[in-house]
Amino acid sequence: GFARTRGKMMSTQEFDQIIVEGNPRLIQGLKKYNDCGYILHLHNDYLNRDNPNSSKLINSYNYIFTISGFLKKRIEEVEPEYKDVFTLNNGIDLSPFYNIDNKKVTIIFSGRIVPEKGCLELINAFKGSDYLLNNANLVIAGGVIYGENGKSDYLKRVQEAIKNINSIIMTGYIPYQEMPCLYMMSDIGIIPTMCEEAFGLCAIENMAAGNALIVSDSGALPDLLENQSGEKCGIVVARDYNYVENLKKSMEYLVNNEIARKKMGNLGKQMVENYSKQNYCSKFFELLDMIKLTVSIG
Repeated sequence: GFARTRGKMMSTQEFDQIIVEGNPRLIQGLKKYNDCGYILHLHNDYLNRDNPNSSKLINSYNYIFTISGFLKKRIEEVEPEYKDVFTLNNGIDLSPFYNIDNKKVTIIFSGRIVPEKGCLELINAFKGSDYLLNNANLVIAGGVIYGENGKSDYLKRVQEAIKNINSIIMTGYIPYQEMPCLYMMSDIGIIPTMCEEAFGLCAIENMAAGNALIVSDSGALPDLLENQSGEKCGIVVARDYNYVENLKKSMEYLVNNEIARKKMGNLGKQMVENYSKQNYCSKFFELLDMIKLTVSIG
């Protein structure tokens, strides 16, 4: 497997630390070949109280970098005494998000067309409003899996749900380098995720484009929308029994309220500078330098 192949390659070399990307379980195989220090760069909600192996895996690592404060809290819930966990928010290239004048109110969903991303809930909310059908377009950009246009039963249900509705447009999979144009043609970004979102890059991408946001109360998403002064660049919707209705009301509010929409969009554009790839790299190396200093002192 992957750990055995990479482990054999690593066994002949010396490292200060090895960074494990994404999969916490890899350390179990890698340590057999090289017993140096290990850093976990955690991208997902795998290490939490529901996983009986979480405590053992957490303590297998010298340091853990999480992509959000949400994931850091999940680790601290399992191991309150584990102090070497740090948040390293993801970053994106902000340069493609240039300004384009667009007078049409457009709502964009970008992501995989799978149940956990809440696409059908979004469609039902949009369809349930005559105001939205008459005054807004909903663009659904994404495929079943990353990088291609696959097929699934869920996709068929989504396609059936939007049949004969001209104000809902499905684009299929769009290459990442073309997404900034779609974001810039939009006014509102919507992320109706049903599962716990580990970070939410599409929120950052919408912020870079100056779009107001509507998100579910999923994982790290609410934290991304709020600055240090408590101001929010969007609306957070609770995933409760009234979820679809509240998604509808949130969309109606922002479509109908240009002042609020632009205020949130402008705030998001200010906040997104914290999530540039340059800032990401700088923070990553700061963490590595801190670890190097800690090891040398220890």
